[in-house]
Amino acid sequence: MSEDFQGGLDPSLLLQARQFYHAYLQTHTKQPQRPLGVAIDPQTYRGKLIFTRKPVLLLTEYFIPWDCLESEST
Repeated sequence: MSEDFQGGLDPSLLLQARQFYHAYLQTHTKQPQRPLGVAIDPQTYRGKLIFTRKPVLLLTEYFIPWDCLESEST
């Protein structure tokens, strides 16, 4: 979302979230829907793409917005 948000985020979580996003793009090659972000658990690194406006997160999950996934992405 913002540089402040990214600055406070564990880089390994951001990397894992980007990997989820890129895996989605590779499997949905025809007009993929843009997710709002990724919900990820910092202990298990399990995550899911979020497409709904009001995601329900578990207490241990972090939400990483789409613009953080795209910035500095390869």
